[in-house]
Amino acid sequence: MSVSRFRHSTGHVAKPQRHLLNVTSSTALWDGSNTISCNDKFVAVPWQTFGGTAVFKHDTFGRLAPNPPLVLGQKGQIIDVKFDPFNDQKLFTASEDGSIFGWGIPAEGLQSNILSPLVELKGHNKKCGIISFHPSANGVLASAGVDRVIKVWDVERGTAVNTISSLSDYATGLEWNLRGSLFCVASRDKTLRVIDPRDCTVVSSVESHASARSQRCIWCKRKDTIMTLGCSKSQQRQIKLWDTRKMESPYSVTELDQSSAAFIPMYDEDLNLLILGSKGENNVKCFELMNEGLTFSYEVNSNDPMKGLCMMPKWSLDVKKCEFGRLYQLTYHSLFTIEMLLPRKQSCTEFQGDVFPSTFADHSAMSADEFFRGANADPREYDLSGMFDGHSPRLMGGSTPSPEKLPVAVQAAKPLMEAPKGETTTGREKSSVSVPESSEATSAPSDDKTEKHADPCADMTQRDILDKQRRLQELSEKVRTCHHEISALRKALHEKEAEMLQVLEDIQSI
Repeated sequence: MSVSRFRHSTGHVAKPQRHLLNVTSSTALWDGSNTISCNDKFVAVPWQTFGGTAVFKHDTFGRLAPNPPLVLGQKGQIIDVKFDPFNDQKLFTASEDGSIFGWGIPAEGLQSNILSPLVELKGHNKKCGIISFHPSANGVLASAGVDRVIKVWDVERGTAVNTISSLSDYATGLEWNLRGSLFCVASRDKTLRVIDPRDCTVVSSVESHASARSQRCIWCKRKDTIMTLGCSKSQQRQIKLWDTRKMESPYSVTELDQSSAAFIPMYDEDLNLLILGSKGENNVKCFELMNEGLTFSYEVNSNDPMKGLCMMPKWSLDVKKCEFGRLYQLTYHSLFTIEMLLPRKQSCTEFQGDVFPSTFADHSAMSADEFFRGANADPREYDLSGMFDGHSPRLMGGSTPSPEKLPVAVQAAKPLMEAPKGETTTGREKSSVSVPESSEATSAPSDDKTEKHADPCADMTQRDILDKQRRLQELSEKVRTCHHEISALRKALHEKEAEMLQVLEDIQSI
């Protein structure tokens, strides 16, 4: 029997004085999302107010005011939220009215309500319950709604480029593979599907779990394994593992317990850890994905039943404490963090490379145009070793976008077009990088931010330039947000003027 190397790990719930209290989150009923989302700057919580979402900085503690500032504008309750993985000041919210709004969050956090989104994605005619970003292409978003439709959006243009409408029931889980050439979908019809997002075809399908109760799915990207979470006919909760090369049957089944609680799953790609919570329960279980299947690692208990769960990026952690994970747990009235630590005697004196391998970075590897024209690329990665000495993580060189070669059991159709030679958007800087035609030129990535991470003290002038560029981008986002707010106020003013004129006309007629 396999033994997990994380079996001695411990979970530390934040002290009460570091809890966020008086949290009145959304009461919408939906089992297809983890409810909350976070990045290295903010945590987002769907609010009880219709169409509203609260965004808090990580240093926000104590009792909240009754009406905190929100991003507000959709006509139904928010049921899924996701931060843009390549821009930590962009938040996307999916609503019961079927819309998806993209919001610009100021660097200092919300100081007042934001009423005008940066982009509105409208195409679902029933509630939209799942939004999922492409792992390596900037501005590519997949969404799934109760209307049994999956849409793949070009966020910058605000349009749905592709629509998949072949589901016989609505999706309750959606996850991309490593290069974003496919995604897996779990649905209410008890079927797991692998779908080509550009060809809009079902590449492979199989019955996942016997019960129609809400199912979830995770594509373990580096291992190229699909994980489904559901129930058997006897309502026994279970986890199945599927080899994408042989989808006829799962190669591992883990039986859990008999419970009606909906799964809240997360997967740590770097350590191959499944972190599993359940709505209404107060414990978080962790399993390590090993060659033969899942092995139980440890369990963390808190006092309050959870409503939502999310995980912070690795560059936010304390490597000297050997903190390999930090979760946010949403309860019915509070929000707090859970630190996950692995006891290591040498963690204070030596970097633990096996606990902190390279991790997916917040820089894109290609643009949306390249993706929709058929290109694929691995996500870019950070080397975290510099964090031990107080430096920023180092951005490692990315691969050139290329056509995808799929496993035998997951043969997708050929891309519609070849990858374009042109502009590529990388990371938050949104800088245009010309892609040369020769293979020798493409093998050496030219990224100013990469040079910065490679040697932080080598070129102070270049660092000053990059700092100013980032500051200019933040100010530009702020100006854009102010412009949207002013436009909304002007619109409201015109409406009130028209209403007043109508009243005056009524008075004159009397």
